[in-house]
Amino acid sequence: MILLNLSVCHGLISPVVTKVEQCVHSDASRGRSTTPEKMYESKAASDALVNLEVIAIDALSGKFQNANGDFTVSRKPDEQMAFDLLHSEPYHKEKMMVMKPINEFYQNLKQRKNDRLIT
Repeated sequence: MILLNLSVCHGLISPVVTKVEQCVHSDASRGRSTTPEKMYESKAASDALVNLEVIAIDALSGKFQNANGDFTVSRKPDEQMAFDLLHSEPYHKEKMMVMKPINEFYQNLKQRKNDRLIT
């Protein structure tokens, strides 16, 4: 089982994808086919989610984005903004977009394992 702490997801998702690629390569060398598209979909959604989290974390530090999107504006930390962002509808939709392909990947993997046990 892979647990993702979405606050540090950017650091965790890359090793997961690497392990999936190794598994796919190993399966291909045995004449089997496995596709990691679900994990790549999840990584793309994760990258979008991380952007929301960076804004929230920087708001706690009193760093805010300028017109170019850089975190160069200093103000009083805004805990309420961070809380609202991490509990917002867009945040939860992005989080579901991250988890859905992972869940589908594991369901496919589980099915493949069960198919092997039956044969």
